[in-house]
Amino acid sequence: MKPSRLLCLCLVVAMPAMANDVFRNVDVFQLEVAGDPQISPDGNRIVYSRLAMDIMSDRPVSNLGIVDTDGSDHRPLLSGSASYSGHRWSPDGTRLAYVANDGMEDSNEATVTI
Repeated sequence: MKPSRLLCLCLVVAMPAMANDVFRNVDVFQLEVAGDPQISPDGNRIVYSRLAMDIMSDRPVSNLGIVDTDGSDHRPLLSGSASYSGHRWSPDGTRLAYVANDGMEDSNEATVTI
């Protein structure tokens, strides 16, 4: 799903919950959306993207997080000013392929060992 569509969906979901409050344009920087969960081949871990708006660059940023399927050991996997997406497990579950985009140049593919 495109980040702009995901952001619109998030706003539609968040607005009824804030019916008594005024939703201001700067409030979008407080919203985060988890998506694209990828379960490891052994079924023990899940890597997901976490989409948020960066207030300094005024653009969406997608970081990757990892969590055990029982909800424990929840931690960031890749974060920072670059956006990470397209994450997929290797068949043996020891590595993760992803696309990194820092917004300045073309996207780069990379892997991280889990």
